[in-house]
Amino acid sequence: MLTIVNRRCHRFTRSSRRHTGPPPVRRSNSNISVASSGRHSIQNVAAAPPAVIHENGYQQFHQRPSPALSQVSQVQQQSAEQIEALNKQLAEATAANAALQAELEAVKAAQATSQSNASSIMGLLHAVEDISTVPPPPEAEAIHHHDEVEEQLAGLISPEIVAVEAYRTLESENIHLREANTGLNRDLETVRDKVAKMEVFAGNVETVKDRLEQERASIEEECERLREKLIERENELAKAKAQGEVSASTSSDWKTEISRLKGENTALVDAKDELLQKVQTLESLLSDVIEQKRVVEDRLSELEQQNDNLTQSNERLLRFEKENNRLDELDRLEQERASIEEECERLREKLIERENELAKAKAQGEVSASTSSDWKTEISRLKGENTALVDAKDELLQKVQTLESLLSDVIEQKRVVEDRLSELEQQNDNLTQSNERLLRFEKENNRLDELVNKMRTEVEQFRVEAELSRRCLDDLRRMIDRANSNDSLGSPA
Repeated sequence: MLTIVNRRCHRFTRSSRRHTGPPPVRRSNSNISVASSGRHSIQNVAAAPPAVIHENGYQQFHQRPSPALSQVSQVQQQSAEQIEALNKQLAEATAANAALQAELEAVKAAQATSQSNASSIMGLLHAVEDISTVPPPPEAEAIHHHDEVEEQLAGLISPEIVAVEAYRTLESENIHLREANTGLNRDLETVRDKVAKMEVFAGNVETVKDRLEQERASIEEECERLREKLIERENELAKAKAQGEVSASTSSDWKTEISRLKGENTALVDAKDELLQKVQTLESLLSDVIEQKRVVEDRLSELEQQNDNLTQSNERLLRFEKENNRLDELDRLEQERASIEEECERLREKLIERENELAKAKAQGEVSASTSSDWKTEISRLKGENTALVDAKDELLQKVQTLESLLSDVIEQKRVVEDRLSELEQQNDNLTQSNERLLRFEKENNRLDELVNKMRTEVEQFRVEAELSRRCLDDLRRMIDRANSNDSLGSPA
């Protein structure tokens, strides 16, 4: 440590030769150990940046950026980017909720269409029941008519099954989106806690800054006063040398005292420069922290607004779930479809019975010719019934065409629902990726907390060093006062 202080004293002596009148006498620096004994960070002074010497004797040091500050700035920038990505994901989730609402409206429309189809099926069933009272048509025509009815029923049942599956898929997507919104809300609470901690830290840094500024002002005043005294002592020494009337012992004492005062002044200047550099570093660090605090507060207000929007979206989703409960009527339609199938089976059995009766009637027609007139009457009656059945068939064909058009609409709606489901799957993948990014963001926040704690420790160290420097200045002031008292005592001699 003494070697570093001697080097500082040598530099100060050379600078004094350039800016003062008579050259001072170089003496031993043995008394400097008193000023340097209370300093624990003299190595930082040796590693300080080059000084710029002005005409008034002040030394101005170039400020060197702190690596911890740059790392904190980088982490804050990454946090801002991650928060922006989270905003985009929240917007995508809100859009997904709106799309789900539109999808639910489409499902409701499909349900209304299914209800109209069911009513059409019931009308068709009633028409079939009315026709069942009429004797059956010939065998080939009855079989063809039966196949057409089965195809129509199959075509009407399949859209209902597809609609039920689409509803279940949409319900699962709503559950996933609700869970994602819950995770985003938890992340928002975590960010709020981090901002509160940073606000507390910023307040502590501001307090430390004010205290250090006051200490710096007092130290600068003390240094200015000591510098003036040093100039006075140098002037007095020049006068004493010009006169040459002082004895050798007195001259030796004066030279020793002046050398000691110069060494003390050099140590004082070095301590002042070190404190000024630390104060500048703390000021820059404080300004950066205040700026980061402002950015985080703005970001927090934006996240709160987005959280309110998500809350409203969640309320709308709850209303949508209540509306989805009405889709339970699809189960009732499936039961009606089962009853229609049973009724068709019953009609099929009746047609078989009528065909058997017709075969028996034809067999009995060969028994006797006397009953031919009865057979003719029966045939004319059957022809009338066939005519009525043909009319009923035409009516059923019209209903089938109507049902086919409705079926095409349901198929188109099914295609739209499938496209929407694929989009929702893609959005779910994006939400999964956003959750992974949120985990990384939480890790970065933890690392930022560690850096903040480290910075707090450094500020505490700066405070301790400032206290030690103040004590060193008090010791120097007392030593200078003793030197002045000795000068006043030795001047009459």
